[in-house]
Amino acid sequence: MPEPKTTAARLAGPLLSVLLALPAAAPAAADGAAPLVVFSAGSPVYGYDLWASDGTGGGSRRVLDLPDAAFSFVYGLHPRGDGRAYFIAFTGGSTALWLTDGSRRGSRLVRDFGPGPEAAAAGRAAAPEPAGPRDGCTGESPPAFAALGTGGHVFSATTARHGEEPWVTDGSRAGTRRLADIAAGRQHSFARHFTPLADGRVLFLAENAANGMEPWVTDGTPGGTTLVRDINPGRGSMTYSWTVPTPLGDGRVVFQATDGAQGLEPWVSDGTAAGTGMIADINPGEAESEPSGFFPLGDGRVVFGADDGVHGRELWITDGSAGGTAMVADLEPGAMGSWPRDFGPIGAGRALFVTADVVGAGIPVRVLWVTDGTAAGTRRLAEIAAGRGAVATLWPRISPFGEGRALFTDKAGRRSRPWITDGTAAGTRRLTPTRAIDVTEGFCDLGDGRALFAGADGGLWITDGSDAGTVRLRRGLGWVADFTLLRAGGAP
Repeated sequence: MPEPKTTAARLAGPLLSVLLALPAAAPAAADGAAPLVVFSAGSPVYGYDLWASDGTGGGSRRVLDLPDAAFSFVYGLHPRGDGRAYFIAFTGGSTALWLTDGSRRGSRLVRDFGPGPEAAAAGRAAAPEPAGPRDGCTGESPPAFAALGTGGHVFSATTARHGEEPWVTDGSRAGTRRLADIAAGRQHSFARHFTPLADGRVLFLAENAANGMEPWVTDGTPGGTTLVRDINPGRGSMTYSWTVPTPLGDGRVVFQATDGAQGLEPWVSDGTAAGTGMIADINPGEAESEPSGFFPLGDGRVVFGADDGVHGRELWITDGSAGGTAMVADLEPGAMGSWPRDFGPIGAGRALFVTADVVGAGIPVRVLWVTDGTAAGTRRLAEIAAGRGAVATLWPRISPFGEGRALFTDKAGRRSRPWITDGTAAGTRRLTPTRAIDVTEGFCDLGDGRALFAGADGGLWITDGSDAGTVRLRRGLGWVADFTLLRAGGAP
């Protein structure tokens, strides 16, 4: 099987769009009702089509079989919050926006953008895909769409005449239009990382020859789509690593940026020039702390990894102010640090994350931790991978599972093995330790005590968090990606 990647990365280069505020929750079903999930599945030979599942083998089916199968694929899946989802379909060299309710009859073309220049895919491939928080059920990560307060959604689309630019849609052809030509003509602004603000607008990143890559904001109209601030004045860019703006929970977002005088440091913005500024110069002067992995705790604070030049890369926290920005704990004393990354949800104002400890002769050990943003509340849970071939839990990411639990994978050699945790050392363990399950996509909490995931065997799997309840539903789907929950299951 190919190396695990998202659908867009696998076929057309990483589709870098955005969000750190998770989309609206899927509508709940009546008690006992079946859940509904859509996703992409297939292969480079036969194409990647739209599939749906209700959590049973018989109820897992292909929804759309796109024409020109050798060159067709579905990507950019994103839930609208009303039992339907947007997605992008590529077929015959043309891209189009679609809307689906998980049925063939309820899937329709919204707008065809026609063939677009290959430069857009090349631009995406040139930038690394960031690891933004996800919950396993919200489609492509980072998400390709973001909701406006007016009810529309902002996304990125490519046309031959204007390149890749920000668009808005209300689900109709007439209501799907380009917002701005940020990079004039056929050049690409590579608009992405769309993040909803509390006032109903959406903040995103885009670039052009005059300003480089900088933050922009839109209210869903051409006149309301403007540059927030040229943080690194002139043609310089505010970042070179495609930072993902993350909501603090008070109407502002945090991200990494440089103004050209200081290195990459944490910044905050409310979508206005006056409300955009550096939070703290963690590694003073031209040196940089390069903050990354911003993850909201849900109480107006965000945890992240940063290097202050003294302790190495360690766990930090901020509330968006200089006084509220501090190192949480020095988990691996010394100049190297613990390298916290791959943050994920566990509930109750806590976050899970992974560090890279080094023991004996430089052998790496990947460790799972939990934190509430305090030193006392930051605890080591389990070693999840060890040895020179060990890699951190980068993909798939940590996903919530019911109340106070999470599913995740380790990475031992080429295999991603399923784990479960309740946020305690005693409650953290491998699922099915005697079976060789290699997880490639997941986990999607169905809301009925089960979660869907995919395996490298081309199978669709389900788990209730127990070894006996972890079973394969169906074989032969090929490579599965971008689970998107349209309807949560009801309690039996």
